[in-house]
Amino acid sequence: MPVYKCNECSHEYVQLSQPSNCEVCNANDFEIIEEKTNLRFRQVKKSIPSILEKTIIDESLIKPSSLWSPMSKFAKFQDDSLFQQVSKPNWGEWSVWNTNYSPYNIFKSDYSLDVKKVNGPNSCLYGILTTIQETKVLNCYYLFITSNGHFSIGKRSKKNWKHHVNRKKHSSIIQGNNINTLRVVTEGNLITGFINGQKVHSFRDNFYPYKSSDIGVYSTSNKEGNGVAVYFNKIKVITTIFKD
Repeated sequence: MPVYKCNECSHEYVQLSQPSNCEVCNANDFEIIEEKTNLRFRQVKKSIPSILEKTIIDESLIKPSSLWSPMSKFAKFQDDSLFQQVSKPNWGEWSVWNTNYSPYNIFKSDYSLDVKKVNGPNSCLYGILTTIQETKVLNCYYLFITSNGHFSIGKRSKKNWKHHVNRKKHSSIIQGNNINTLRVVTEGNLITGFINGQKVHSFRDNFYPYKSSDIGVYSTSNKEGNGVAVYFNKIKVITTIFKD
């Protein structure tokens, strides 16, 4: 804050701009004599937390591991992948990778993997689950596709599916019995889905954003009990946390 001194009577003024006239002698001849800090407005500099990015999982080939818990009874490890095919009518099953790494200060989670459909109905959904909380009831975000080119993305909570997009056609999906790369990034309350490197949708969860590094896979069956047969592979999870 500048200090203005009247050259006539030496009265001082601590203010942002030069006074028009001295309130003591009415002169208008001033000079700046020093800069002073008004302690009443001094701001305490807050320490900025450092950011730590940690790769939780980076598996080019998914192998049997105790971290898969719970694991669906319809899932098994074969051909260096996790294979899942549901055989119960109108049903969806999940297998969860419990990373045991869920600090309270998670800011961002980046989860991707390859899904390869090899058999089964074209209309059945399959895909990934992310930032899973309470694995038994499956509170999480999700990104699913079908082999006929549709995708769904949203939030599951209290055993209810809240679709932000439900079975929408998208050109990024490689249809048929092929490999697709699915990715979901959660950053704060912003959730963004990608298919084969292309952003397909994003939404904000302003109610109760989930924060976790636990992830999973999901697949479904039709009313006849025919499930989509899917291989899950090349799983990668990168978590960013604030470190005090």
